[in-house]
Amino acid sequence: MAKLCAVDLRPARFADGEVAQTSVARTSCVVIRDDEGGLTSAVHLLGDITLAEHVAEALLDAAAEFGVRIGGA
Repeated sequence: MAKLCAVDLRPARFADGEVAQTSVARTSCVVIRDDEGGLTSAVHLLGDITLAEHVAEALLDAAAEFGVRIGGA
């Protein structure tokens, strides 16, 4: 997420349940940290539905570059 998001989402900086409004993939999003289910640094992204495909493609591209698994993808 560091490649796509202006907020430092590392666990030491962005605690479980914390919420921030920021830029993700050059779009405005609300980011919610959710470590439920044993996942570390899992996040929910809330944003404009018309930009969902753009954000999803950016996330998948960044994930592939770093070998990260995206839940639900």
